[in-house]
Amino acid sequence: MTGPKSSLLLPPADLPRLARRGAELAAALGVRCALVGGVAMHAYGLVRATKAVDFAVTAEGASVLEAALCARGETITPLRIGGVSWSGDQGVVDYIDRRFGPTALFVEALDEAHRLASSVLADGFPVTVVSLEHLAALKMVGARPRDDADLDHLLRRADLDYAAGRGIVLRHLG
Repeated sequence: MTGPKSSLLLPPADLPRLARRGAELAAALGVRCALVGGVAMHAYGLVRATKAVDFAVTAEGASVLEAALCARGETITPLRIGGVSWSGDQGVVDYIDRRFGPTALFVEALDEAHRLASSVLADGFPVTVVSLEHLAALKMVGARPRDDADLDHLLRRADLDYAAGRGIVLRHLG
């Protein structure tokens, strides 16, 4: 018999507070970020368990965040796919730059989210979120069972611009 793999249990009610905290830090440092991952799925109507709040950032932005977090003595871990994970008693925030993957897709998703000013309120704070079409493409990159399930949910949405999503996939994933 084995015990839990994590000592941190993050109930969905904590996600808005954690998203706000992560977005506020990035904003204070002048780093653009946009929600991706499980919390972005929440924004599009699929509530599922997640252990972290994920933000897309540029590689430069990840470096700025890493330096600032280190200077504050925060617990950080480099992400295998590129970026940095910030862990604390409040939860986990991942700033993902995908420097070891489809970097251009992440940058385009981030640029588009900010160009469209697409945001959700997280604990009263506006937090930018990637478009539905970019989120679908990002889920294709993840290639984990939960990403496949998320992609299935996204592809069934009536408000998905299928042609735009297909263009994103063709440009970045072939």
